[in-house]
Amino acid sequence: MVREFTAEAEWVPFELHPEIPAQGYERDERRPLMKPEVREYLAAEAQQAGLPFQGSPLIANSHNALAASEWARDQGSDAYDKLHHAIFTAYFGEARNISTVDQVVAIAGEQGLDGAGLRAHLERGAHSATVTESTARMREHGITSTPTFLFGDRYMMMGAQDFETFASVLGRLGVPRRDR
Repeated sequence: MVREFTAEAEWVPFELHPEIPAQGYERDERRPLMKPEVREYLAAEAQQAGLPFQGSPLIANSHNALAASEWARDQGSDAYDKLHHAIFTAYFGEARNISTVDQVVAIAGEQGLDGAGLRAHLERGAHSATVTESTARMREHGITSTPTFLFGDRYMMMGAQDFETFASVLGRLGVPRRDR
């Protein structure tokens, strides 16, 4: 969307399920966190977009991954983009446990980022409050699911949407398209 319109996107940390134990837990097929039809829809959408997606036997706690992303943001936008994308791929495409400091540090290292620096950052709890406060702020806005998109103070859109929906909202906001 930001390639097509003169809009900027900013990811903010949002812990969807902070009640999940810090190490995550094994998925219980009798009580799935995600309905089977939602999982099937997401898998089909990911496949159509050429993105990896597989079912994980684990439900992860995202707190460390979100704090790591904030650390990467401090390193610069390239580091943030790399780590953020790599964490999504590791969890949704490779079924890795992004709950653990070891996995998040390994993912960062695979992206050429300072794994030792990130480990020290996570072990001292840096950015933990940022994640918690951002989550609370988003819940105050009524956000209870991901993805959720906020367009300034005017529109909120929940769930994955097609390009035309984004284009319609941005058009209503008067956001011009980029010159090609």
